[in-house]
Amino acid sequence: YQFDPIGASGIILLSESHLSFHTWPEYGLITLDLYTCGDPSKAEMAYEWIQKKLMPTTVRTRRIERGQMIGQITNSEHQNQALLA
Repeated sequence: YQFDPIGASGIILLSESHLSFHTWPEYGLITLDLYTCGDPSKAEMAYEWIQKKLMPTTVRTRRIERGQMIGQITNSEHQNQALLA
């Protein structure tokens, strides 16, 4: 999606992955979400490629291992269901 007057948001869908992005050109900022349910090393390679292409001056990364149980729902309607990241 192209914002008016500047900025963009979008998503690229792949068979086992996606990359979403949001830009704020007025601040020189882009945020990315790179997700894969396939081979994690391919996500690492994509991450490195993106950094080489964008050449950011600052990078902050948060890696989330998905599929890990992070809690348990205790509401009686949803007893014994897990929260997954």
